[in-house]
Amino acid sequence: MPSIRTPRYISDGEQANAAVANRPLADMQSTISYILERLDEAGAGQSVQEYGVTVSGDVFVGAAVYYDSENDLFDLALAAADSATDGVQLAETAQVRGVVSSLTGTSATIVLFGKISDVDMEEATGEETPSAGVYYLSASGPGTLTRTRPSVAVPVLYSDGNGGLYIQPNLREFASDHVHRSFSLYCKPAGTAYPPDTGGRHVIVESDVAETG
Repeated sequence: MPSIRTPRYISDGEQANAAVANRPLADMQSTISYILERLDEAGAGQSVQEYGVTVSGDVFVGAAVYYDSENDLFDLALAAADSATDGVQLAETAQVRGVVSSLTGTSATIVLFGKISDVDMEEATGEETPSAGVYYLSASGPGTLTRTRPSVAVPVLYSDGNGGLYIQPNLREFASDHVHRSFSLYCKPAGTAYPPDTGGRHVIVESDVAETG
C-alpha cells in the first residue's frame, strides 16, 4: 500500500547494487502514488476519510468503530445505553465515528461520511455484498452491523445492494425519539372558591382581579 516515505539516500560504504541505487526512487514513487490516490479520492468527492488512525488489534475491515478516549484509539463499536441524571443516553461505544475501509496492522483508514464501494463487508454484515437497506450497529457483535433495528438504534449506513455503501453514522440520541414528560397540575382560582360536590361546577365567590388565572 502506498505511503509517504522520506527518501533513504545512499550512504558512504554501502554496496553499489540495483536495490541500493533504486531505493530513493522507490521511496519517492511510494509518496507520489500515495498523493495521487488522495487526489483521486478528493476529486471524486464521494467520501470523507481519515487515514493512518490507530485502532485496536480486534478491529477488522468493514467494522463500525468508535473513538476510545481512554486509550486514545478507535475500537469496535457496540450498541448500548448509559443512564444519566436527565435520562438515558448513548454509551461511548455506540457513538460510531465511521467504518474501516482498509487496515494494516493497527493502522487503518476510516470512512467518516459518504459513498464507498469495493469494501469487504462480509465479517461486518455476514454478506459479501450487503443487501439493500439500512444497517444498524449491532448490540451483540462488536463492530458488526444488522438489518434488524435493535432497541438502542444507531443507523450507520445504507447499502444499495450492488456494493455501494452510503456511510452516515447517526449520533442522535435514540431515547429522544420517544419522550414522555410529566407535569403536576393543580387548581388555583383567581379569587375565593370552594370545592364543589361531585359533578358540580367550580364557582369563584369573590374574584380577585390581581390574580393570574
